Order: sequence, then structure tokens, then C-alpha cells
Amino acid sequence: GSCLTRPMLKKLVTVVNCQILEAEGRARALRAIRSVTDRVVTELLVLHQNQQQISNLLWTAVKSRGCQFLGHVMQDEALRLILKVFESGMFLSRKGIVLYVVQQLQREFPHASRTSVGHVVQLLYRSSCFKVEKREDESSLMLLKEEYRTYEALRREHDAQIIKIAMEVGLRISPEQWSSLLYGSHSRKSEMQSIIDKLISQGIASTGLNELIVAVRRSQDPHNLSEKLIPSLEVLLRINTNTDKTSEQVVSWTSFAESLRAFHQTVVGFSEFMQLQSGRYKTGMCPNINKPEGCPKGPKCTYAHSEEERERFRSLSMKAKSSGRNRTGELLCPPKPATAPVLSQTSSNGPAGGGATRLTRFSGDLGPAMIGLGGLDSPYSSLESYGSSLGG
Repeated sequence: GSCLTRPMLKKLVTVVNCQILEAEGRARALRAIRSVTDRVVTELLVLHQNQQQISNLLWTAVKSRGCQFLGHVMQDEALRLILKVFESGMFLSRKGIVLYVVQQLQREFPHASRTSVGHVVQLLYRSSCFKVEKREDESSLMLLKEEYRTYEALRREHDAQIIKIAMEVGLRISPEQWSSLLYGSHSRKSEMQSIIDKLISQGIASTGLNELIVAVRRSQDPHNLSEKLIPSLEVLLRINTNTDKTSEQVVSWTSFAESLRAFHQTVVGFSEFMQLQSGRYKTGMCPNINKPEGCPKGPKCTYAHSEEERERFRSLSMKAKSSGRNRTGELLCPPKPATAPVLSQTSSNGPAGGGATRLTRFSGDLGPAMIGLGGLDSPYSSLESYGSSLGG
């Protein structure tokens, strides 16, 4: 249990407590199983991707859609000013909104520009936060919808749009990372997880399985995830949570039993993988080894069954900690993601954020780059092209 996150443990409790003799109870259990599966895939992708590239890839994706994030302090102030400008309840032109916000922002942020603020307004426009009144031969007028007239509601929709953009291009970012990127702290972790869960349930992003397969292959699969986890994940990701809960296809005993077996394999495999990552695997003696019946887990036990085994794994753990990496050469404590770029200058092409990345020789999604295939200058333009370079 210590290897699983609190939300995962809550979902496991939900599965155990479902009344599976009833069709509705089996459907509820399947929804909880699918939720845990999605989180397992996300966790595995986060552990395999290049942490140092995440920030640049994210803000490049946001800017490619005509939007921008100005840093958590400046962005927060810009959103509050947008709320203020609509306090009168009047329709306003985009130009008028931008000019007002820029004038107010420049008192504290002299480098604020109309272009950068216009990109923030565009982000809210993409989120459908405005009522739009079109006019002939004139620019359209906009009014903030009633449901977004509070800061909390507007900020949640703003955050959801950025997370949605990241998911659409194949980026997988943990709730802690999102909170750090958008707020400069981990205090909004639960809100970020809620947004991620909602977007996944809406089918906004792919399951992430293809990206995970490529990531595992690239790492040479030291933990044998291709056999221990990938097959069971494939089964669980076929669960359709949008299907009517009374559908016989969802709640039949045959499909339910198959899902339970795959779920058990997934939870066990993921727990063992996380223990290996933590460096605590088999570094303590098993409390059951001296009992007459012995340890019921046998070789699958996460504790050592002999002094020789314990010392061997302790030695490996000490070497890993001394180098700052685990046994597979991956960082035990990946560097914290950089905060969002802060607007620092303008040019003929508009503002340049500190985290902007120039796209060269790139077409397709950002999935390959986010798992460390050489960044945006990589010659691989898609997951398929990278897979073919590995021989399949």
C-alpha cells in the first residue's frame, strides 16, 4: 500500500466494497478499475519521460495554439483583471478587453504587451468562457458567461484548457507537476487530479498505452514491464466507462472476471515496480521466514529471505543512492519541473517567453519528444517513425 498513491488506494477500497452480485455493482467496480488503470499508465509515463523537457514542450504546445502562460503570478493577475472588466455586465470588444488589462498590468509588470494578454484572452476563448455577439463589418463583442464570473470557476476552466492542450499532444504530467507549473507550489494537487480525471473520462486524451510501449522499449525494459504489465493494461484499457452501466456487455461475469484477473496482475506488477524504484526492495528481512510454514509469498515476497539476499540488495541500493540514480540508471529524485516562462521581452513577432522553444524539423505530435527522444530537434516526427527505427 505504501507504494500506491492515496487516490489509487481509495479506488481499490471502492472495488472491494462493490456489490458485484448485482450488475450495477459490477459496473461501478469496472469504472473504479479503469480509473486506477489510467493513473497507473500516467505514473509510468511520468517516470519514463524526460523531466527537464516537460516545461518547454508544454509551453510550446500552448503557444502553437495562439495562447500563452505568463508565469503564475502575472497570469493570476491577468485573470483577475479580466473578471474586473466584465463587472459591468456589458459586451466588449477583444481589443477593449486587452487594452484595459495591459494598462493595469503594466503598473506592476512593465513588460506586459497587448500580444501576450491577447494570448491569455484567446486561451479563455478556446475554453468557451465567452458569449460572442458577431457584428457585420466590425469586430465581435464578447461577454464573460455567468458561470465564470468568479475567480475559482474561471481559473478552473483556464487550468483545464492548458491541461487539455498538453493531453492532446501526448504529454503526461503528474498533478504535483501541474500544481507547480500553474501555481508555483504543490497546494493545488487535488484540484489538478480532479481536472485530469474529468478530461480522461471525456476521452480527451489517448490511453497513453502506445506512448508507454515506446518508452519501455527505449529504456530496454529492465523491469520486464512488457510481460508483467503491458498485457494486463491492454485488457483494462478496453473497459468502456461511457457505456450504459446496465449494459450486459459491461457487467457480464465473463468480462468482469477477465478484468479482475488483469487488475490483480496490474496492481501487483505496478507495486513491485514502484518498490524497485524506491530502493527499498528486499532490503529488510521477511517477518515470516522463521515461521514453520515459511513465507506464503515465496520468491515474490518484497522482503529478503536470507542474509545473502538482503546484503546483495542493500549493496545495490547504496550504490544507487550514492550516484543519485536507481539500479536502471534513472534518477531516483527527478528534478522538479521548471516554472512557466515569465514574459521578459517583445519582438517583431510578439512577446518571447523565457521557456519558448523554437520548432525545427518537427511535424506531428509532441509525444516522442516528451519521452526523451531527443527533444523537438529529434528527427523522429511520430511514434511510428521512432518505433520503426527500433525494428517494429
